[in-house]
Amino acid sequence: MIGFASAISGVRPGVPIYAMMILIVILVFLIIDLDRPRRGLIEVDQTKLITTVEAMKM
Repeated sequence: MIGFASAISGVRPGVPIYAMMILIVILVFLIIDLDRPRRGLIEVDQTKLITTVEAMKM
């Protein structure tokens, strides 16, 4: 979209456009990383969830 719009207008996109693209990529990466709790850069500790499930079984 940005390439098409800049071709029509004849003006190169500025720094805010590139910053917004980088922020969107980071956001998508974080969503994908948080969706997989056992793999990835962000690892969530599961011990409290395991103890709660064990307490509910009793």
